[in-house]
Amino acid sequence: MGLVLRILFAFYLENKIYWDDGFDYDGLATRLLEGKGYVNSDGMATSFRAPGYPFFLALVYLVFGHHFLAVRVIQSILDSLTIIIIASITKLIFNQKAGNFSAFIYTIYPLFVYTAGTFFPTTLFIFLLSSSMFSLFKTEKKPTLLNAVFLGIAFGISALTVPTVLVFFPLALLWLYFNRQNNYQKAILNTGMTVLSLILILSPWIIRNYHVHSKPVLIATNSGYNFWMGNNQWATASSGNTIQRPEYLLEALNQAGSETEKESIYYQDAFKFIKKHPGQFVNLTFQKALNLWRLYPDPGTGYKTKALLSKIVGAVSYAPVLILAILGIILLWHQKKKYIVLLILLFFSFTIMHAFFIAKVRFRLPLDPYLIVLAGYVLSELKLKVFKLS
Repeated sequence: MGLVLRILFAFYLENKIYWDDGFDYDGLATRLLEGKGYVNSDGMATSFRAPGYPFFLALVYLVFGHHFLAVRVIQSILDSLTIIIIASITKLIFNQKAGNFSAFIYTIYPLFVYTAGTFFPTTLFIFLLSSSMFSLFKTEKKPTLLNAVFLGIAFGISALTVPTVLVFFPLALLWLYFNRQNNYQKAILNTGMTVLSLILILSPWIIRNYHVHSKPVLIATNSGYNFWMGNNQWATASSGNTIQRPEYLLEALNQAGSETEKESIYYQDAFKFIKKHPGQFVNLTFQKALNLWRLYPDPGTGYKTKALLSKIVGAVSYAPVLILAILGIILLWHQKKKYIVLLILLFFSFTIMHAFFIAKVRFRLPLDPYLIVLAGYVLSELKLKVFKLS
């Protein structure tokens, strides 16, 4: 059912890219296939975008040709596989009935159906993050060396797609360590293997970045840009990256000789604003944290779907899941405390990162599957109680 819904939406869309970021990802992938390397539209080697999604697009284009429908169909398949992973995670934590409810919610969740048709890394990252989370739960239940290695690989590939996950990674390792079942030596060994596996996955890209920029760059050079967009005198909780850069900043950027220099300029100007307006910075950060969890998306006009309809559909589908998830956290705090703590750490790490940078509903979507996990449990319990009453 999930696959059919997503493919139907893919066929409904016109054979074009609707969002500006999508053109950038498509261009990076196309130039890779042309043998030009990972370069921007000016032909210069770049690290502005994390490489995961452009390489994914390049692989799809290599196999199926430069067809946008092919990308949307492959993303529909990936998102349908995520349904199975989320059901499996729910089953690992709770039971099969809860897993069935989570699978059904994910299947019909409009935001996921919609996102599978976009040229953003969101659908790919949701699949990779869910694979990482499943590996995390498997490692906690069965802490073998092989599971520890797979865990590091999964998080490494996820980080190459959306680096934000690296903020959660050490918290996940701490969670694993404190649930070590009193086997300190094995826990340390497994943790070391997980970290080593992550480093091995990231190393080729880090080495490439050092060769290109002559200085260490972990994954991408767009953090300065995003930090400035979220921290300047014109920024609001929902302004995202729509702010026009002032002349003085554009002039400084034009004089910069490299991406890393531009990144530093963005950071420097943002920190000047923070130093001059600390109260506004604190208030803005808090507002961005709340904005990440708002009830409806703020879509552009590119898609056929009307903005008002998108907001209504987003709110009607997300609000019940959020309410049920909060109820699940309350009900399960004592019964499944260690798993609730892990999910809270996941929610917190992404929220705090986007609160400091920019916050959009699209950036929260990778967290929605874990709200759905909790909602699935609550619905299964409600059904059981209703059945007993009847």
